[in-house]
Amino acid sequence: MLLGGVCELAVAKPFAKTTGQESSSSSQSSVIMSQGTTEQDLDLLRQDLRAKKQQLIGENLPLSDAEAEKFWPLYRRYTMI
Repeated sequence: MLLGGVCELAVAKPFAKTTGQESSSSSQSSVIMSQGTTEQDLDLLRQDLRAKKQQLIGENLPLSDAEAEKFWPLYRRYTMI
C-alpha cells in the first residue's frame, strides 16, 4: 500500500509541472495579444507569410513562362480560400 502511494506521487509531480508550463505559455500568448496586437496587424502578418511562401515556391519550382501563367493564378485562388 505504501509503495503504491509513493508511485502516485512520483507520477503526479511531473504532470503538475507540465500543466503549469502549459498555462504559463498560454498566459504569455494572451499577454502578447493584449499588448496592442490588432486584427489589422494579424492580417499584415498573414499577407507577409503568404508572400514569403509564394516566393519560396517560385524559387524552388522550375516553371516555363507558359506553365507559370497557368500555375500562379490557380495557386493564388486556392491559397486565398
